[in-house]
Amino acid sequence: MLRKYILEEQQRLNEKRSKPIEEAIRYIRKNYGNCISLEDAAEAANVSAPYLSKIFKEKMEIGFNDYLTKIRLEESQKLLADTNLSVKEIASSVGYSDEKYYSKLFKKLIGIKPTDYRRLYG
Repeated sequence: MLRKYILEEQQRLNEKRSKPIEEAIRYIRKNYGNCISLEDAAEAANVSAPYLSKIFKEKMEIGFNDYLTKIRLEESQKLLADTNLSVKEIASSVGYSDEKYYSKLFKKLIGIKPTDYRRLYG
């Protein structure tokens, strides 16, 4: 009986933690093109920033900023392959005001420059 109660409580706790993460992910996916922060996502999820940071890392196995970067780069890969927008326009549309920073980050994490990516996949 006690074991059943503990399992039910763990499930309830997991569900309670999942809702803010779902809200934060929804916020990120809707706003990745803007300058957003952990605090912004926490506010959208109605939790504190430290709490969101902790549960996000636990549940997603990736930190908030790394997840935001991942989403931004995934979206920029789509734009590089499917549009004729300039690299500067793509960088701006996914939330990077500095094209050089975006290009360096893209190369570091994807392995090739955005222009080379477009040449290969566009």
